Amino acid sequence: MVKVISRGAEAEIVLSNGVVIKRRLRKRYRIEELDKKIIKIRTRREARIMKKVSKLIPAPRILEVDEKEGIIKMEFINGKPLRDLIEGNKNVNGILRKIGESIAKLHANNIIHGDLTTSNIVIMSDVPYFIDFSFSEITNSLEKKGVDLHLFKTSLKAHAKGSLFNYFLQEYKKSYKLADAVIEKMHEIEKRGRYIER
Repeated sequence: MVKVISRGAEAEIVLSNGVVIKRRLRKRYRIEELDKKIIKIRTRREARIMKKVSKLIPAPRILEVDEKEGIIKMEFINGKPLRDLIEGNKNVNGILRKIGESIAKLHANNIIHGDLTTSNIVIMSDVPYFIDFSFSEITNSLEKKGVDLHLFKTSLKAHAKGSLFNYFLQEYKKSYKLADAVIEKMHEIEKRGRYIER
């Protein structure tokens, strides 16, 4: 049985016989040879980063990669997105701390998630698993680490009242020696956004 999980501009994700299959979509507006090259490079990069990530924090294991076809087959995490579990979950504070610890590990290894939202964190047995590394990259850029935090904070605010982000920050600070510099960068990014909105 095949179930479509999501279909966006970049990829289609389906669940087939307990395996998640992500396939990058062809872009008809691009020259065919260029399109094939882009798909191959992006698939290779994502799979390579996911393999590193899964050794550091809870994330789907890669089962098979076909760079030419733009396909990544991976383990299915049978949980619920964080966005669906925030309200009424008595363990949410602890989950946010675990997320802070995990992102600290990624940033300490110069891995940027790139799309750190409550939709891309799946909770199974109170353990946060990180998914969708389409926009991930390896860099020591404080700016990009700050963007990760800013995006997560904004996403969290959309689903929760109060200061849940503080539980995340507590563990992030405790687990990453450059946390203060990244948090300062996040505040800079927030100020830029407020300035633009005016």
